[in-house]
Amino acid sequence: DYKASAEVWGRDFPQALLNLEGEGDARGTRIGALVVDVLEGKVEARGRIAWAPALGWDLTLSARDIDPGAQWPEVPAKIGLELTSTGGLESFDYSLDGELESAAVPSAKLALQGSGDQRGTRIANLRLDTLDGHVEGAAEMGWSPQVRWEAELNAEGIDPGKQWAEWAGVVGGRVASSGTLEDEGPDLNAVIEGLKGTLRGYPVEAEARVRMKGGEILVERVNVASGPTRLQAQGSAGERLDLTFDLNSPDLKSL
Repeated sequence: DYKASAEVWGRDFPQALLNLEGEGDARGTRIGALVVDVLEGKVEARGRIAWAPALGWDLTLSARDIDPGAQWPEVPAKIGLELTSTGGLESFDYSLDGELESAAVPSAKLALQGSGDQRGTRIANLRLDTLDGHVEGAAEMGWSPQVRWEAELNAEGIDPGKQWAEWAGVVGGRVASSGTLEDEGPDLNAVIEGLKGTLRGYPVEAEARVRMKGGEILVERVNVASGPTRLQAQGSAGERLDLTFDLNSPDLKSL
């Protein structure tokens, strides 16, 4: 059996009080309770970790009433979450449910489930409820033999006016990105499709396709419309800047 307590504090990080108790043997350990009092809230963990005959785990971590504003007054909030994970390096699963309440940033609820192994991870389901709407998506990320990713998010019913009154409206659309991290830098594609709705009483639409390879950014197309205003852009930016913009706005208030 074991027990441990510690207290940490410093100028640039929050004061925290830690208490740990559990039991173990040559094959692994059971964490009966790990409790950290920090930022006026609590973080707790429990579960099992095995290191023989192979590394594996069955763990739950939860947090409640965490307030970053206790250390950083410009971001007052209440954060709660529960993270569970089971498996080992060859195969593991995880799920995360979280909630953020704040006046400084949009409040939100997050839920995701995924799985992974030594080569990468796949987020099969992701949902974020915020600003009276929601964002759903999925993603794959790898870190062996190289860093790579492919992700897609679909937004529906998002009302920025719930946080920023001057931007009231409802918008939705699709954002996707894929790429790899090469020796010379990221090689990525990013797409915005079907973004449409209303903002400030104006109908809005937007689409864009951008590629980055090394230090070169290629803007294949950007089309944005707000009421009667139209903006188009294309070109490249890198060692040389070669971007073309076309703005037509008979009503500057719609910008």
